[in-house]
Amino acid sequence: SCKNMKKETFKEVRGYEGLYAVSNLGNIFSHKRDSLLNPRPRIEKRYRIVQLHKNGMTKNYRVARLVAMAFIPNPKNLPEVNHKNGISYEDRVENLEWCTHRENIIHSIRTGLRISAFGEKIGIAVLTDKKVKRARTEYRKGKNVAELGRKYGVDRKTMRSVVLGKTWKHLLPPSATV
Repeated sequence: SCKNMKKETFKEVRGYEGLYAVSNLGNIFSHKRDSLLNPRPRIEKRYRIVQLHKNGMTKNYRVARLVAMAFIPNPKNLPEVNHKNGISYEDRVENLEWCTHRENIIHSIRTGLRISAFGEKIGIAVLTDKKVKRARTEYRKGKNVAELGRKYGVDRKTMRSVVLGKTWKHLLPPSATV
């Protein structure tokens, strides 16, 4: 329905005036390119991230933080931005609020984002128990971490943690090292 289609408004990104603008709907506009940036989702964290460039320096920012800085007053100088509906890539201003780290954690538990699950029981897990076992076997047979990562859809660092048994520990036999 057209009723809830809110008008998009842009404000300059603080510290990047004249270079980038951010909208109340979570869009980032580059003045230099005269176009919107396409935020990369960080798979392991599920947040939308943009890279902003200034004076030859590049910095990563969460889109939610840029929206909050531009559109939500923060008189108490609270450190973190919370996604009210628990969906961490919905960066519309109505979905965001400033909060403390503790409030953010409590909210994530209440909304079921943070659960004491591990392995494939974590909803965003790319790997499954079966894939982890297969990857560890292939690693022992000499496949390298980079190609295993590509094969199973995770980055090299993640795969290294998996095959070395630093993560997915619940699949290791007692007192075993991979």
